[in-house]
Amino acid sequence: MKAAVAGNSATQDRGTLATMTMKLLDHWGLSTEDQATLLGLAAWDWRQVGLGALEPRITMRQVIPAVVLMMLGVQTVFASFFLGIMSLRGK
Repeated sequence: MKAAVAGNSATQDRGTLATMTMKLLDHWGLSTEDQATLLGLAAWDWRQVGLGALEPRITMRQVIPAVVLMMLGVQTVFASFFLGIMSLRGK
């Protein structure tokens, strides 16, 4: 019985996390192009310093949101594909 309760709790946690993520993305209003721009800015900054050492505080502020948002985008595409496959009826 505990496993069923733990599984239900994990499902609720994932649902809550997904809701919070979608609200955050909605709040930011960043498109895929904006996410790529953030990553491009980090690459451009690196080029500006001759591909040498970067200031980690500045670089991470650009790279982390860009990578997280891109991963969420890819995960959304794969989740949509998976749910589409699951909805197919076998013969």
